[in-house]
Amino acid sequence: MENRRSIKTQGHDLKKIDPVMMQVVKNGLDSIAEQMAITLQYTAHSPVIREVLDFATALMDTQGRLISQTSGAPIFVNAMGPTLRFVLEHSIPLEQWEEGDVFLVNDPYLGGSQHLPDIVMFRPIFKLGKLAGVCGCVAHHVDVGGTSPGSYTMTADSIFQEGLRIPPVKLYSKGCLVEDIKKLFLANIRLPDFVWGDI
Repeated sequence: MENRRSIKTQGHDLKKIDPVMMQVVKNGLDSIAEQMAITLQYTAHSPVIREVLDFATALMDTQGRLISQTSGAPIFVNAMGPTLRFVLEHSIPLEQWEEGDVFLVNDPYLGGSQHLPDIVMFRPIFKLGKLAGVCGCVAHHVDVGGTSPGSYTMTADSIFQEGLRIPPVKLYSKGCLVEDIKKLFLANIRLPDFVWGDI
């Protein structure tokens, strides 16, 4: 059986890693993800997020690999990495990410959200002007349009009946809200105050 302490990862010898320091760093990263979750819960307007806790937050590296997650809905956490990878490979490459950007997507065909009310959001993390990672959240929203309130349409035979399908778009660009995206989004949903308050 191979000794795990002798495994080399990307040129780094794991024998040189201090296990105490590793645990300190891990707990620090976990606390960041947990603070993200607490902030989302206590600032949410809808009971679906605030009371039911139908959301998850996570920290990822620039390749969409999970670094830290909350104890939220595990299915959401598993969805963030594939969605981020799709965004990076097919929509908005890393070179176009800037400080203050926030990306929004809910297209279930991209591997992230389970259905249209599950909206995925990403924000890049910069350190000294260099992209260091990505924070993300997935939350179930009370409505995203469609033929039925709550965007649960039992008789739908097409995704177009289920609500607003959002490809990867910038909701914030360099820290400034992209008003046209907000207007387009809110014009197609019921309960805009709840939904926008949760976003």
